[in-house]
Amino acid sequence: MRTATEGVRAEGTLRFHTQRSVSNDPLLYVGILAAQGMPVDRPLDQWGEMFLPAKVQARVRELTVTDTTGQAVPLVVREDTLLAIGAFAVEPTRPDWSGRLFLLGALLGVVSLTGMVRGAAGMAGRVVATLWLLLSGIGGVILLFLWFGTAHVAS
Repeated sequence: MRTATEGVRAEGTLRFHTQRSVSNDPLLYVGILAAQGMPVDRPLDQWGEMFLPAKVQARVRELTVTDTTGQAVPLVVREDTLLAIGAFAVEPTRPDWSGRLFLLGALLGVVSLTGMVRGAAGMAGRVVATLWLLLSGIGGVILLFLWFGTAHVAS
């Protein structure tokens, strides 16, 4: 399979495929988007794309082998579904959440700015800013762990 698929141009990048694969889980989507680094934006070949089971299925369907008479025959003659799980849907394209994420960021920024007001009027802004800084710090510690404590080269 590797010989037949390595170096053959495929659709999208690792980021494209992971975004469309987790689009039904907003927290996972944003978390993975934040944790992925630049290496996931390189174009994939068909071999690299086969981290997705559907792509393995598609590639195996296309492969041919040579039989004893020297003829190329399909590797897969018949398919049967043993178990169908519909918990996660892989969308054909990645969702565009940039508008929603921008509005959320702008809202957090505006509310945080109200924290500069003295007294009780700025309490909500100070709480939001504190929670944001805490969340950002935890995210930074997680990224440091992914960089230095694991073999995740795409973080």
